[in-house]
Amino acid sequence: FNNRKLEDLTGKVLQSGKPAKEDIVFYSDEDLYLSIEAIPIESEASVNETDGARNKKMVLLIIDNATQEVEFSRLRSQFAATISHEMRTPLTSIKGYMETLMESGVKDKKMIKDYLSKSLKEVERLNFLIKDVLDLSKIEYRRNVLFQENNDLVAILKDTINSLDFLSRKNEVKIDLNHSKEKIFYNTDEELFSQMVRNILENSI
Repeated sequence: FNNRKLEDLTGKVLQSGKPAKEDIVFYSDEDLYLSIEAIPIESEASVNETDGARNKKMVLLIIDNATQEVEFSRLRSQFAATISHEMRTPLTSIKGYMETLMESGVKDKKMIKDYLSKSLKEVERLNFLIKDVLDLSKIEYRRNVLFQENNDLVAILKDTINSLDFLSRKNEVKIDLNHSKEKIFYNTDEELFSQMVRNILENSI
């Protein structure tokens, strides 16, 4: 197997005569996570003319490939961290818009409509994230497949910047979007691209 840990495990079992178990990673282009149980056994063998030994020590290796379970567990941990981060911003924005409307006594109908509209978009975003939480198999699928379409990057950027309006104003930050054309098309996954831009802007703010 060309693996030092496996050689050490086998040697330890041969020397002690007692079974042992260890989780070992085999590093390659695609890492393998194997749970290996080594059990000492003795087998009758023909007499060795050199030392006269009649029994030959051997080790039975029972190998369980746990790669899929380990990868899925890691995916769930990464997903939990990502989803908590993704949910924080829309919740902060919704809370901020609602508090502003309630505390300031805004009577400007246009402003009220604008704040409610932005809050509704953030609710829709939360709804999308919750659907992913309820369907981890979808996340596993999304990890390997991009829903690529010809999307207008300017529109995505504008929408993402608007969704961060409350956060940027709260931190006294102004986000300017400069682009050479009215529309710039690119073949990409709209949701993942939007998440990437949102994360960059959040970290910058």
